[in-house]
Amino acid sequence: MNLSQDFAEKSVQAAVAAIEVYNKPDFRFREEAFCLLMTSAWEHQLETGRSAGDPAAWEREREALRRRLEKLSARLAELLSA
Repeated sequence: MNLSQDFAEKSVQAAVAAIEVYNKPDFRFREEAFCLLMTSAWEHQLETGRSAGDPAAWEREREALRRRLEKLSARLAELLSA
């Protein structure tokens, strides 16, 4: 298995784990765990492209992800303070 395939497999597994955690109603901090696992899945997917030889695309996506995570963090803070 090459590096790109390894990252792709990890991406899928992290996404599946995120969905499994989110679907457990009695799991404490499930939203937070979902966010962490899905972020990990996204990063592994980006690494798949990077290892395939497209580092510029990876940098653009990483910056977009950072902005989305900042928005998500602000929204979670609003929800938790309510």
